[in-house]
Amino acid sequence: MAMENFIRRAKLGDVDAQFELGVKYFFGTDTRQDYSQAFIWFQKAAQQGHGTAQYNLAQCYEKELGVSQDYSLALYWYQNSAAQGDVDAMTNIALYYYLGRGTSYRDYGAAARWWKKAADLGDEKACFNLGICYRDGAGVCQDLDEAEKWLLKAKELGHPDASQTLEQMKRLFR
Repeated sequence: MAMENFIRRAKLGDVDAQFELGVKYFFGTDTRQDYSQAFIWFQKAAQQGHGTAQYNLAQCYEKELGVSQDYSLALYWYQNSAAQGDVDAMTNIALYYYLGRGTSYRDYGAAARWWKKAADLGDEKACFNLGICYRDGAGVCQDLDEAEKWLLKAKELGHPDASQTLEQMKRLFR
């Protein structure tokens, strides 16, 4: 009965029901797991501006779940989700620019800017990666003090590689 209710509400355009139905199909909760159906419902909710559905839709495009892999569309939906404040989407956008995934070229400056946005919101991976950017001068001017600042913040937030990277920096640069 619960699935029928979700399906009815989702078909009527209820964005939250569309998102929840996508989640149910994605994980196989109260129904069989079906990434194609999850994709359909995430897409409907994403097109209505649901931020988490936008992130999940990007994941579907990135990981080829229910749809053909398309990094450009994944980046597009990550950007929509990030515009609503999703920190994970911000870090993924940064990685896409850093690797040149979904774009026509690598853009280290854009990657650093996106990691900065996510780092300012307390994301440990973004703090770590921003520290690496400053250490290496990737997309920003090389600044070892800034690198150390961001790596220390990553360490405080529990990033598993931050301590070792800080020690390596001290040996190599100080």
